[in-house]
Amino acid sequence: MAAGSTGVVIAALIANAGITILKFGGFLLTGSPAMLAETYHSISDTGNQVLLLVGIRASKEYATRSHPFGHGKSQFFYAFLVGSQREVLE
Repeated sequence: MAAGSTGVVIAALIANAGITILKFGGFLLTGSPAMLAETYHSISDTGNQVLLLVGIRASKEYATRSHPFGHGKSQFFYAFLVGSQREVLE
Protein backbone atom coordinates (compact mmCIF):
# COMPACT_ATOMS: atom_id res chain seq x y z
CA MET A 1 0.00 0.00 0.00
CA ALA A 2 1.11 3.56 -0.51
CA ALA A 3 2.81 5.52 2.24
CA GLY A 4 -0.29 7.54 3.17
CA SER A 5 -2.71 4.62 3.22
CA THR A 6 -2.58 4.14 6.99
CA GLY A 7 -4.28 7.48 7.56
CA VAL A 8 -6.96 6.68 5.02
CA VAL A 9 -7.67 3.29 6.61
CA ILE A 10 -7.87 4.88 10.08
CA ALA A 11 -10.30 7.52 8.76
CA ALA A 12 -12.43 4.77 7.22
CA LEU A 13 -12.30 2.83 10.49
CA ILE A 14 -13.55 5.82 12.47
CA ALA A 15 -16.27 6.54 9.90
CA ASN A 16 -17.44 2.91 9.83
CA ALA A 17 -17.48 2.74 13.64
CA GLY A 18 -19.60 5.90 13.76
CA ILE A 19 -21.98 4.55 11.15
CA THR A 20 -22.28 1.31 13.12
CA ILE A 21 -23.24 3.21 16.28
CA LEU A 22 -25.79 5.34 14.42
CA LYS A 23 -27.38 2.31 12.75
CA PHE A 24 -27.62 0.51 16.07
CA GLY A 25 -29.25 3.61 17.55
CA GLY A 26 -31.70 3.55 14.66
CA PHE A 27 -32.44 -0.08 15.43
CA LEU A 28 -33.04 0.72 19.11
CA LEU A 29 -35.41 3.54 18.20
CA THR A 30 -37.40 1.68 15.55
CA GLY A 31 -36.92 -2.00 16.35
CA SER A 32 -36.47 -2.61 12.62
CA PRO A 33 -34.79 -5.93 11.79
CA ALA A 34 -33.40 -4.32 8.62
CA MET A 35 -31.53 -1.76 10.73
CA LEU A 36 -30.11 -4.56 12.85
CA ALA A 37 -28.93 -6.34 9.69
CA GLU A 38 -27.33 -3.09 8.52
CA THR A 39 -25.64 -2.79 11.91
CA TYR A 40 -24.05 -6.21 11.44
CA HIS A 41 -22.95 -5.21 7.96
CA SER A 42 -21.28 -2.09 9.34
CA ILE A 43 -19.58 -4.16 12.05
CA SER A 44 -18.15 -6.30 9.26
CA ASP A 45 -16.92 -3.20 7.43
CA THR A 46 -15.22 -1.99 10.61
CA GLY A 47 -13.58 -5.40 11.03
CA ASN A 48 -12.29 -5.14 7.46
CA GLN A 49 -10.55 -1.89 8.32
CA VAL A 50 -8.96 -3.54 11.36
CA LEU A 51 -7.66 -6.37 9.16
CA LEU A 52 -6.17 -3.85 6.74
CA LEU A 53 -4.41 -2.08 9.62
CA VAL A 54 -3.04 -5.40 10.87
CA GLY A 55 -1.68 -6.10 7.38
CA ILE A 56 -0.06 -2.67 7.11
CA ARG A 57 1.57 -3.08 10.50
CA ALA A 58 2.75 -6.63 9.81
CA SER A 59 4.29 -5.60 6.50
CA LYS A 60 6.58 -3.14 8.27
CA GLU A 61 8.37 -5.84 10.28
CA TYR A 62 12.05 -6.32 9.53
CA ALA A 63 13.56 -9.34 7.84
CA THR A 64 14.36 -12.35 10.03
CA ARG A 65 15.93 -15.74 9.43
CA SER A 66 12.56 -17.29 8.77
CA HIS A 67 11.53 -14.36 6.52
CA PRO A 68 14.74 -13.24 4.83
CA PHE A 69 12.92 -10.86 2.45
CA GLY A 70 10.83 -9.26 5.19
CA HIS A 71 7.09 -9.30 5.75
CA GLY A 72 6.02 -6.95 2.96
CA LYS A 73 3.62 -9.47 1.43
CA SER A 74 1.60 -9.66 4.66
CA GLN A 75 -0.50 -6.70 3.63
CA PHE A 76 -1.55 -8.55 0.48
CA PHE A 77 -2.68 -11.54 2.55
CA TYR A 78 -4.84 -9.38 4.80
CA ALA A 79 -6.22 -7.47 1.81
CA PHE A 80 -7.08 -10.86 0.30
CA LEU A 81 -8.98 -11.77 3.47
CA VAL A 82 -10.93 -8.52 3.26
CA GLY A 83 -11.69 -9.08 -0.41
CA SER A 84 -12.75 -12.68 0.20
CA GLN A 85 -15.12 -11.61 2.95
CA ARG A 86 -16.66 -8.94 0.72
CA GLU A 87 -17.43 -11.60 -1.89
CA VAL A 88 -19.18 -13.78 0.69
CA LEU A 89 -21.25 -10.93 2.14
CA GLU A 90 -22.37 -9.40 -1.14
